[in-house]
Amino acid sequence: MLQRWEEGCQSGRRLWLEIRKQDYAASLTSVHGLSARQAAFLVLRPVSERSPEETVYLDHLCRLDPEIAQATELATTFLTLVRERPSDRRERQRQVDDWLAYAVASTCSSLHRFAQGLQSDYDAVLAGLRLPTNNGQLEGQVNQLKAIKRQMFGRAKFDLLRLQDLYAA
Repeated sequence: MLQRWEEGCQSGRRLWLEIRKQDYAASLTSVHGLSARQAAFLVLRPVSERSPEETVYLDHLCRLDPEIAQATELATTFLTLVRERPSDRRERQRQVDDWLAYAVASTCSSLHRFAQGLQSDYDAVLAGLRLPTNNGQLEGQVNQLKAIKRQMFGRAKFDLLRLQDLYAA
């Protein structure tokens, strides 16, 4: 496949059809590789949970594109910081500051904007890394209620909204 790719055949479907004639049993998706969404989930998965094939694939992606490498490194570092939550306040703040500086200076526009958003609510970010509790469940319930309310806008009074919310729960 590498030889055919280097010869200019860069259509995953065509490559699959050619190797299928040589008794290749796998599906077309195995030739195409991961979708962007699958690759993003691969980056978000803890390193310890990645299979050896996934690790090789991600390493290859990072070697192909410096921006992917930088985004992967930033995402992995941030997720490690969130998952491990350093107990020492100064160390935690130093790691957050280092990550924010690196992310703001990065060429990855999505992570750059994300870092700017975290900087605007810096104290809450530090508290979120310090405290064991969060309001995720409450925010999810409020979000669901707002979605139901938007769907019913102008159609009914509070009693129907209440019943609709109870039904959704």
